[in-house]
Amino acid sequence: GSGVKGRIIASVRVRGAERCGAARVAFSVSIGRVVNRQIGSSRCLWVDNRLGGSVVRAGAGSMAPRGSAATTVVAGGNAAGTEVFDEAARSEVRIGTFNLLAPVYKRLPGTRSPRGGRRLREAQFEELWLRRGKDTMQMLKQIGCVDVLCLQEFWFENNYRALVHEALGARYDFHELQRTGSKKDGVVTLVNRERVRTLEVSALRFHEHSCEHRVALVTLLELEDSAAFANKLRFVLVNTHLTFPHSDKDHSRRLKQIQVLTEHVENFMHERELNEIPVVVAGDINGNYSDQVCQHLLMKGFREAMLSSERCVMSLTSSDEDGGSLRETVAHEEECGTVSSVDVAQNLMTDIVTHVTHLGAHIHCDHVWVRPPICTRSGDPSESQSDASSSSSSSQPDSPKAVPHKAGAWTLRAKGVQVLPSDSCHFSWPDSFTLSDHRPIIANLAVRYLASAKAASS
Repeated sequence: GSGVKGRIIASVRVRGAERCGAARVAFSVSIGRVVNRQIGSSRCLWVDNRLGGSVVRAGAGSMAPRGSAATTVVAGGNAAGTEVFDEAARSEVRIGTFNLLAPVYKRLPGTRSPRGGRRLREAQFEELWLRRGKDTMQMLKQIGCVDVLCLQEFWFENNYRALVHEALGARYDFHELQRTGSKKDGVVTLVNRERVRTLEVSALRFHEHSCEHRVALVTLLELEDSAAFANKLRFVLVNTHLTFPHSDKDHSRRLKQIQVLTEHVENFMHERELNEIPVVVAGDINGNYSDQVCQHLLMKGFREAMLSSERCVMSLTSSDEDGGSLRETVAHEEECGTVSSVDVAQNLMTDIVTHVTHLGAHIHCDHVWVRPPICTRSGDPSESQSDASSSSSSSQPDSPKAVPHKAGAWTLRAKGVQVLPSDSCHFSWPDSFTLSDHRPIIANLAVRYLASAKAASS
């Protein structure tokens, strides 16, 4: 433009703007530097540097729409004089978890077996489980585009499997693992093939470690959107369903299960030299935030997505009638220094309801946990665990010091969590929701590419 010295070429590309609601893209350039950018009403930018151009920091506001990209290039591809900021890319990955309530476990009220006197199960009536299955699939379609969907209590009955594959198979790749011990259910990880590629799958059967007939499915995934950069975003995702704590022995089994799981993940990553990529653990762990299983994950450097999200209190109180007054109170107390939003969120976490047990208790047991990349010199997984443990030893484990990772690395950070149905209060069970005894959880994880040493140390 007029008044700009030198020849600057600015290239902007926006894909799917009408779908994302991006009305316009506007920016100005000065000596090879983007000084202002706007996508719709959001001041942020998802940057593509395939042409060897500059890296720009995303501005304040919400994330850039998925699929949008922009590039700023100095003529001739020489990026000298171009200011390089810490974060080159912003997008997000949506991870969902949902316990389907397998028909073999759904008790029918007001019914009794003529033999043992136990209540009949839905699996004995095809019309019932088929109707609920179809309604569940319709609900999952209406949620929108979820990149990875972790299902628990998936019924490995041929007709039920065919129902789910027919409903979701056009979009997702299926990775299934049935429980051991003649159990009829298991876990399934659905990967959106349009956006995520499965590189490897590893099955963990806890029975082989003498801790019940439970399983976990470990997948190594790669985000296709990150192809523009020198190294693509890879992350490990775990889908699991731990034992229900009927007794003290079950509590011990659950702790052993999560210990075996984290050790399996560390070995899986160490053998493939993957220590410097994020890890996500999702599923039904049958325990709330104060549970010993959650404390073990905290010790290993994981953070609960709901507490780690950028506006955790807003999220936790968004459906509460008193949410507005609560947020005002928290804001006032924070200003006075008497309480932090993290403190409030920790207390609220134990009151969230995602499950009604067969005993009638209302609990929070469905989680998405995220651990950022852990960088060690030797790549020894025990060293990684030590670093993770030290990073979580602060008085407020939900606001840990950043885990170190080097420049040129990708990381995942919780942006927000939805507890569905979204129009219902988080702290009570929605009576109108009858598809399962669990509520679906959708975690939005911000994808960030750290392009400089400054970013890696900040």
